[in-house]
Amino acid sequence: MQASLQKLLLLLWHRPRLLLMLWSLPLLLAGFFNLEQQSLVAYDEGLYASRARLMIETGDWVHPWTALHHKTPGPYWLLALSMQLLGRHEVAVRLPSVLASLVCVLLTYEVGRRLLSTSAALWGALSLSVAFLWLQYSRFATPDIVFTAGSLGGILCLLLAETSGRWRSHLLRFLAGLFLGLGFLMRSFLGALPMVCLLPYLVLGQRRHRHLSHLSLYAGFLVGLLPTLGWLYLTQQRFGSDIFLSLLAFPRRLGLEASQSGGHPLFYLLNLLLNDFPWIFFAIAGLYQIFFSPASRALSPVDPACAGQSSLSRSHRWLLAYPLFYIAVLSLAATRMPHYALPAYPFLALLAGAAMAQFTLSSKRWLRTLLRLVNALILLLGSLLAVVGLIILTTTLLPIDRAVALPYALIGLCLGLGWLLTGNLEPLRSQRQAWLAGLLLSNWLALLAAGATYQLGNANPALKAFLLRPDVQTVLSTEPVNFSPELGPKTGTLLRFYTPLLGQRLPSLAGDLPVGYLWLLADDTAQIPANYHSLGQVQSVELIQILETP
Repeated sequence: MQASLQKLLLLLWHRPRLLLMLWSLPLLLAGFFNLEQQSLVAYDEGLYASRARLMIETGDWVHPWTALHHKTPGPYWLLALSMQLLGRHEVAVRLPSVLASLVCVLLTYEVGRRLLSTSAALWGALSLSVAFLWLQYSRFATPDIVFTAGSLGGILCLLLAETSGRWRSHLLRFLAGLFLGLGFLMRSFLGALPMVCLLPYLVLGQRRHRHLSHLSLYAGFLVGLLPTLGWLYLTQQRFGSDIFLSLLAFPRRLGLEASQSGGHPLFYLLNLLLNDFPWIFFAIAGLYQIFFSPASRALSPVDPACAGQSSLSRSHRWLLAYPLFYIAVLSLAATRMPHYALPAYPFLALLAGAAMAQFTLSSKRWLRTLLRLVNALILLLGSLLAVVGLIILTTTLLPIDRAVALPYALIGLCLGLGWLLTGNLEPLRSQRQAWLAGLLLSNWLALLAAGATYQLGNANPALKAFLLRPDVQTVLSTEPVNFSPELGPKTGTLLRFYTPLLGQRLPSLAGDLPVGYLWLLADDTAQIPANYHSLGQVQSVELIQILETP
């Protein structure tokens, strides 16, 4: 049995694309199609989904909003198209991110094997799938993962163009520019960030790859900009030049709000220590290895496309420093959100893969020190997670709601036991590959449990349960529901997506209210100057039926 398992693992290791798909798909799809156990995140997902719904229902895919909008429409077009094909539910709005995440994992491997060894590329791509924040947003209806897939596609085209013939290299450079140009459609001004971070590779490596000397790159970029320019032109016909001011005002307003609220200059690094643990430690080691200890087989591409290249070129080192530039530029801005760093994760994974591959070949002194630190951390944290998980599962000693805590206890127990077993494999001796595999598998099992128990995709379970009540479903499917003006942005955006028949947004709760159904804050029911019947309350929101007006 053990021999058969070893043969299977060896076979999969030599079929890296198949291995990556079998590794990633269970994480992405665990519990994904159970609609009753899925609910959108209150703000970001609700906003993107409700705006896409508005485009579908109005038939206006250019600018269905009465006031000027502050973002380019790429994400809304993508979600609206998905909802038209699949229906208006969580699977439809989240599926583009799921598919883009799988593409990103495969592209990370393809980019990595042209920069590093095949082993380093595979270790890195495997670690990307089990980075917590990456997997979480891979199942969210936001543009971050789709935008990252486009950036990675452009970078891969640039790398392929380096070793291609004349006409194929022109096509690849055109595609690279196209992908980078489309980034503006998905992320507005943030679409320029990948190009800024690619400048060291493009400028300092110009004598080697000559990308900047080919018009095909610029032609592809202009073609990629055409959808954004077309949308700007059509919107400008309705609102005048104010649309440009609106696009510029949004990042400026966010920057002002963030600077007023403060923010640590090491915000992104500190978040990576939490959201990319433990791979961020390997990524730091990989960065050190590339710039200060480059004589390594882990840094020598063995792909046939890189034949004759015995070590990393200078331009490729600058390309592998992409996440360093990306996080540095983000840190200069006042607005700081953890998911803004997601486009750097694939290259962080490749840096981690370089250190992991080097570890399987030979462990230098500095790498042994790092491994002792990581092993000590996973033993400590694994012990804590296992003990707390067991206490929650077996006793009632902790003053918490066990019904809510049980799924988290199961996830913590899986991760804790996995880390404890891995930490006892003694990575500094003869079980290096087994130690790395155990570390990856521990995170994989914990994240699989998180998906299977709906902890990754059910952000508002109480609201979803209320909406699925038979009496509430009957009302929502047959009657239009009005909205109170004071619902708040988070709850209001979710209800605008989940309410099938949208009524009107009332200017106030004073005076004569239309007979019918109304969403409002539970605290505001005392202001209703009419007889009403309450269908129930969820969180701070109540659904009522106005029976008559005085």
